[in-house]
Amino acid sequence: MRLSLSRLDYLLTLTRHPFVIFIILFTHTPKTIPQAIAKAYEILTDREKRAEYDHFRDRPDEYYKKYGSSVLWAYAPQTDATLIIILFLLAGNAFTYYAQFSRWQKIAKHLIRAATEDWSPRQGGSKESSDIRERALVILADKKKKKEEGDDEGVETSTTNNGTTHSGGINNGEKKKKSPKLTQSEKKEKEWDELRPICTELVNKIDDFGAGFRKPTLHDLLIVRMVKWPYFMTKTILWWSKYTVRRLKKLDLNNEEREVLTKNAVGEIAWVTITDEDRSKLLTLELWKSIDALVEWKEEQQMKTLGMSPSKRKQHKKIKQRGKGNDDEDHID
Repeated sequence: MRLSLSRLDYLLTLTRHPFVIFIILFTHTPKTIPQAIAKAYEILTDREKRAEYDHFRDRPDEYYKKYGSSVLWAYAPQTDATLIIILFLLAGNAFTYYAQFSRWQKIAKHLIRAATEDWSPRQGGSKESSDIRERALVILADKKKKKEEGDDEGVETSTTNNGTTHSGGINNGEKKKKSPKLTQSEKKEKEWDELRPICTELVNKIDDFGAGFRKPTLHDLLIVRMVKWPYFMTKTILWWSKYTVRRLKKLDLNNEEREVLTKNAVGEIAWVTITDEDRSKLLTLELWKSIDALVEWKEEQQMKTLGMSPSKRKQHKKIKQRGKGNDDEDHID
């Protein structure tokens, strides 16, 4: 019956075969479907090929063993490990260098804006921003003075035939136009526009703001850090080992140990920003022992940053202690 069918009828019958449907749906495009159908027709009409197909359909391992698996995949050329390591190091060096530059740039932008707009400590200003603003104002005043002197020298006076004088190309009868009056906010904006490039130039000359916020150098590259890492790791382990031995012997803390413990408690940024006098006082507080003392010190530093006077800070402490005492009484009751 199958042999008596015409080729067209037989091809239509094949489209219902699961093998052909699989080819059509998953492995071929509309352009290659006729080729797939012809291949299927060739296999299914030949008794030997059909028997081989039925045999290997459930035995893919035998098919790979007979016809070879190189038809399905092939090994890629071996990658040079040295090249991969070099590319990794280059990418890592670029990342660490840019990360350090971003840290410096973040502080630089904040300092430029604080100096230009004359921020108070409550707004985020600092002593450094005030100093930069003062220097920028001096430079701006010198520029304006030199400009005025240059304008005065450029003005030429000449005497006309009738004895009258006119200056700098201003004809008789012409009146100098007065500039429009600026509002207070416009004056401030104009002053900011004049100060901003000067402040930017001054801030760009600062290579290190402290606490790790500095311009990137060769020491910030990943490969340099990897070379230094064993040294710093060994140094840290030795220091803490020595500290542990001293604690087991119940010896008093020396100045170095007090400084390291205090710096770890308050943070490196806070340690760098305070003055030497405040550091000396801070070492006597032993903030690493008590969390409450550490929180109280941080609140006091925050109040200083906000510009609160010493009397207001004392009043705030009294109110807080009073509230804490009431909470303790309620807890006891």
